[in-house]
Amino acid sequence: LVMAAAEGSVKPLQTAMKMATVAIQLDGENRHKVLTFTARLQR
Repeated sequence: LVMAAAEGSVKPLQTAMKMATVAIQLDGENRHKVLTFTARLQR
């Protein structure tokens, strides 16, 4: 995040897009884990 902030002064849009992509990917992984865990509980 510190490097992203340093890059931000040069190319803020690209940095923001990268961070958004990472956040979406993490969110997707967490949602998948929750769904898998819930499915196990329901068996």
